[in-house]
Amino acid sequence: MPRLLVFVPCFSVSLGSHDNTASVLSIIENMNLETVPAVDQSLSRDWYVFTLWKREAGEADKEFSQEMTYIAPSGQEIAMGAVEFKMGKEFQRNIIHMNQMPIGENGQYTINIVVTSKETNQTVATASYPIAVIHPKNAGLGTS
Repeated sequence: MPRLLVFVPCFSVSLGSHDNTASVLSIIENMNLETVPAVDQSLSRDWYVFTLWKREAGEADKEFSQEMTYIAPSGQEIAMGAVEFKMGKEFQRNIIHMNQMPIGENGQYTINIVVTSKETNQTVATASYPIAVIHPKNAGLGTS
């Protein structure tokens, strides 16, 4: 299986116009909300998951699938989709664009990534990344 070198959710990924190098901007560590959202609410905002893979011996031109799930503090799993890729070069980067981020539960969400070999159907849980969604304390409580 290819080796995962970088896995980061962020608000922006920029590619250099001359050398095509990737810059990851505004890494998402937590989301501090100003109001308490509805339990099923999502934040309408573009964000990305950037991954960089390194080809291992014998994997030249092999095909893989990178699948992601977003897990709420309650354990509810939300499929984020999958991207298929071929290890044609030594390194492979994937930039997955998302336009909604579930934020209805207060606490730690987790993004999990698994990679599957298209040739053997072998699946390996590769990495997880925590994102804290922090609702305001005492929101909605009246003052006397």
